[in-house]
Amino acid sequence: MSAIRHVAWIWLLLPLLLTGCCGTFQVQVVGTPTAAPATELPAVEPTRALATEVPIAAPTRTAVGTPLPPDAWPAPRTELVNEAGRWQVFTSANQVNDLALADGYLWAATMGGLVRWDIEDGTYVKYTMLDGLPSNIVTAVEIDPDGTLWIGTAAGLVHWNGLEWSTPVGMNAVTDIVLADGILWVSAYDSVRRYDGQTWTTYGAGEGEGDSLVGAGVQAIAVDPAGMVWFGTEKGLIHYDGHTWTTYTKDDGLAEDNVSVVAVGPDGMVWAGTSCGGLSVWDGTTWTTYTEEDGLASNCASAIAFGPDQAVWVGSTMGLSRWDGLLWTTYMEEDGLSSDAVHVIVGSSDGAIWCGGYGISRYLGGEWTVYREEVGLSSSRVRALMIGDDNVVHIGTAASGLNSWDGETWTYRSWWGGPFGVGVIAIASAPGGDLWLARVAGASYWSRGRLVDMLIGMGVSHGSGETWTHFHPADGLANDAVHAIALDAVGDVWFGTEGGLSRYDGRDWTTYTETHGLANPDVRAIVIAPDGTLWLGTRGGVSRFDGRDWTTYTEEDGLAGNEVVAAAVGRDGTLWFGTWGGGVSHYDPTADIWETFTFTWQYGLPLNQIRALAAAPNGEVWVGHHFVGVSRWDGTEWRTYTEEDGLPRDSVMAIAVGRDGVVWIGTEGEGLWRFEPAR
Repeated sequence: MSAIRHVAWIWLLLPLLLTGCCGTFQVQVVGTPTAAPATELPAVEPTRALATEVPIAAPTRTAVGTPLPPDAWPAPRTELVNEAGRWQVFTSANQVNDLALADGYLWAATMGGLVRWDIEDGTYVKYTMLDGLPSNIVTAVEIDPDGTLWIGTAAGLVHWNGLEWSTPVGMNAVTDIVLADGILWVSAYDSVRRYDGQTWTTYGAGEGEGDSLVGAGVQAIAVDPAGMVWFGTEKGLIHYDGHTWTTYTKDDGLAEDNVSVVAVGPDGMVWAGTSCGGLSVWDGTTWTTYTEEDGLASNCASAIAFGPDQAVWVGSTMGLSRWDGLLWTTYMEEDGLSSDAVHVIVGSSDGAIWCGGYGISRYLGGEWTVYREEVGLSSSRVRALMIGDDNVVHIGTAASGLNSWDGETWTYRSWWGGPFGVGVIAIASAPGGDLWLARVAGASYWSRGRLVDMLIGMGVSHGSGETWTHFHPADGLANDAVHAIALDAVGDVWFGTEGGLSRYDGRDWTTYTETHGLANPDVRAIVIAPDGTLWLGTRGGVSRFDGRDWTTYTEEDGLAGNEVVAAAVGRDGTLWFGTWGGGVSHYDPTADIWETFTFTWQYGLPLNQIRALAAAPNGEVWVGHHFVGVSRWDGTEWRTYTEEDGLPRDSVMAIAVGRDGVVWIGTEGEGLWRFEPAR
């Protein structure tokens, strides 16, 4: 199976569509038909390395009994109920990493959970961490002949039979799963596990010695008809025959060393897609490479599959390509594909080709059918939260626009940003219900087993519905990279940017930098105190601005750390600041007293790396940590919520608390979480 690949994943912004069938398509034929690419490479002797196996004992598995048939598996816990102490989650299941077919059901491994689609009627159910998954980021899925599921997640491998979940072997984030001839192969970036039904064997563990997978960065697995295994890695294509390791690199004729996907055709030909060097084919003697010049949609291959007519299907970030042995034909969103980006391809016994990207596409009988989650978030990567006076929750995502939820209905707003998806990382509400948004052009990619974002500032936008006005440095904004927005009592809007603090009064722009008294031009947080003064968190300390004079506070004054990334005003008018590496600082301006809370037994914080802060109407303060949950301050002590309480092990990027006391938590990749504390 094809799983998450170590290539740039550009989440193109697509409007959310209802599940349905598109009409007949028109194909785009690229290039002049040719029998083969222009150059055939000579046979070469590949680099070879010795093999080492490290067997480990088979773990004690939970007795799971007889597997349930899929239609009898329990319904997921997706209902929204107001129950104190209970976590609830909203995710997007439209970003698809892997697919598996069996018994009339299509299982989709997505960035928002595991989804089971009924192929006939187009209905679906979604399983998340609330149901037992260790992570909502599901990277791979494989169906065992006994009907149970092997599921790869960002938190490792799990096995599920519809009744119980079990963790058969400890692993990091899974990149691929393949089951062939009764042997299960599972890869993580740093190692590969082999399971023969009784014993697990580990490859790639250790440093400096051992098999060829050590330090290779494993991204994909394929098994050929002879039972030999091929690994796509960052350091080449590696073949293992059970005894000997053989490594192929660019020096041997491979298009590029970074192999993101590998597949073996029915004829034994090995197809290796590289991160951005093209597609290489090995016939046992000679390498042949296809690129965009030959008609391939993109040199950045992310998925490969074979049709019943022996055609080769190749997915990329820029469309789906089909090779019939003579020419390449490319399909894109305009032809009926759910999205131009295709991350996984599988074929079914009825001759259909299934593609997963942003949504799922089925090609059968000359027509495309699109399957998508009908409601919910556009992305599980939440970067900003704001609750309006009307109690509508506004959610900014890393690269998939703005979402809003009024308690019953989701609305979605997207913008195009060239080849990138456009996200929102800061939100403020203006009088009349209009919004101010800090926008970014974004893409996500996997680096060493972890999904990270590449975000580029795109200025700010003001408006609502379909009417928006965009502002950039040419209009007076200090910098396109905006991290914080706040509105003061007279209606002026303040923007914290990487190039200074900007104020907009509806007509004119004013920018403040270090020359005016700002501690540092990189402003990451803005809050306005009850007396109207501005408090700014910067990468050089905290600055206070009363409209005329500047005052700066640093570690020398009692601040926990000079890199301030979050700020909040408590109900009593005191200030809270979250720092990156120094913990949390609390400041009472009337008494000029600083108090610091850090990662110590005395204060109880789980980590000093802070991501977000929010003050609740009841006086409590919520703190979001890097990768270890959230903490709540009740005025006397800290209470931390982690995996044991139901919150995912993920960085908390945004927090908002409504007037009703309900806490909303946006995570780096595990979705939007809702929590109603006990009163």
